[in-house]
Formats: sequence, C-alpha cells, structure tokens
Amino acid sequence: MPPAKDIAHISLETYFRLFAAKYLPSSLGKIIYLDSDIIVKDSLVDLWDVNLDRHPCAAVYQLDRSVGDYCKRLGIDPDYGYFNAGVLVINLDLWRRENVFAGFCQTAIALGDSIHFHDQDILNKYFCKRVLPLDIRWNVMPFFFDRYTLDLIKKGINSKFKKLPNFSWRSSQAEISSPSIIHFASSSKPWNKCRPGLFFYLYWLERAEIEGYRWSPFLLAFCLISRARTLIALLNVKVHFLLDRFLQRN
Repeated sequence: MPPAKDIAHISLETYFRLFAAKYLPSSLGKIIYLDSDIIVKDSLVDLWDVNLDRHPCAAVYQLDRSVGDYCKRLGIDPDYGYFNAGVLVINLDLWRRENVFAGFCQTAIALGDSIHFHDQDILNKYFCKRVLPLDIRWNVMPFFFDRYTLDLIKKGINSKFKKLPNFSWRSSQAEISSPSIIHFASSSKPWNKCRPGLFFYLYWLERAEIEGYRWSPFLLAFCLISRARTLIALLNVKVHFLLDRFLQRN
C-alpha cells in the first residue's frame, strides 16, 4: 500500500478496513465501521437498518470546497461527489462475491502517487457511482459548520454534485445542530483545537470517568466558545436564508 505522506494524524492501520471481507467471519454479511475519532450520540439501530440492496456500502458525502480537487486528482466524475469513509455501513456479502480486495489492490497500484487520503481515496475510486448516500446526521464533520457547505445544502447539493440527492434545508439544520454521530475529521482534534463539537467531546470525556480528567474553568470556557461558534455559524446561514426569501418576495 502507498505510504503515508503529509497527513501525520493518519496511520497505516487505516488500510485495515479494506481487509474486512477477507478476515471477518463469513457469518457476518454486513457491518458498521466507525473511525476512532468519533462520538456516537444516538442508537445505531436506524443506521444498521439501512437497506444496502446492491450497494457495496453506505456513507456520508463530503460537501467542502475541496471535493472538486479530490475528484480531479483521482479521476472521479465530480457529479458523483466524494464520500467520507469514517462511518460506513459495509455490505460484506457483496464484497466477498465481487472479490473487492483484489480490486482495491489494483486500484491502489493504478493510482500510485495520486493517493492522498489513503484507503478513503481507494474506496472512492473503486466504488464511484455505487455508494448509497447516508443522511448527514450519521457523520457530522467540522466542515458542515462552514458557510460554504451550509450554503450548498441550502441551494441544493445537486446544484454542484448532480448525481447526489438533495437534503431538506430544515432537516439538515436539525441534523447538524444535533447529530447522531460526531466525527472529528482532519488533523484538528478537540483535544488540541477549539472546534465545533468540542462540547460533546468534553461531555463524554466526563461520562467515561477517565482517570486524571477533571473539569476546569479553562475547559468550561473552551467548551462554551466552541458551542457559541457552532450556534453563530448556523444562525448566520439561517439569517442569510431568510433574507434571500424576503428579497425574492419583494
């Protein structure tokens, strides 16, 4: 497999998910894969019940401004977008039937130095056009709080990614504000930077009763700043959306 490049926070163990169908028991026809830098806030029953049918996996698609560059680098049709592999519902039966591991290896060799996000790039290239899009709430990442992404959801995702379904603006706001799974994707983790979602990280850290961890005025302030940033980002776009509607009526 290609070596890690300039993404120090990602280890080579990330490639292990490509071996899922090869080494997990044949009695398992389906699994949920979760990255280690996530917080699960809700039951996973609804996620498990997703009907994969003929899809090799289901995932939340990234909507940040760099997706076009990712697709170009990998030779993927940008109309189909680029999904994040941190939360996956995997159709192991299909992976075995199609011997996808051999295909992963061939794809890795073919892409060579074009690979940047490791196995995630391989999965996107190999399964392009076949991945079932999940609701945003199953993998809310920091970029979902960016103005660019929120504006894209408001206008309609398929205004940029023509083969992806649109999400309701109203339901998307609710899902981002109260996600089922929070994913601290990218190198900026809540333990080293004030990011949206820090509140949930500190809350579950407390619940886990980790030895040596204690709330402090500094952490509380850090938490409140993070929560305020999240609310301000959502409020800004809400105001922008209402202003657009007002101007259209007048």
